[in-house]
Amino acid sequence: MNEQIKRVIAESNLAQEEKDEFSQIISKANTEQLQAIENILSENPEFVATLYKNYKDKLSALAEKDTHQWKKILDKEKNLMLSSSKNKDEN
Repeated sequence: MNEQIKRVIAESNLAQEEKDEFSQIISKANTEQLQAIENILSENPEFVATLYKNYKDKLSALAEKDTHQWKKILDKEKNLMLSSSKNKDEN
């Protein structure tokens, strides 16, 4: 994981335990995934908490085998990314 991502996570409003868990999760990403995460977080560092929450929600949806909830989480992420992209294009 690169220093930019580490810094954004460290400066986030997550609890220390959540920061550690999220850092551990991110560290498993491949180079392409890390680049995408870096792009998202460099533009919108406040997304750290949202991405972490979505991760936890996905774990819950998987454990419960709730495909409807899984789809809602993915739709939420998609809308967040589209909104971020739109705001970036407007600036």
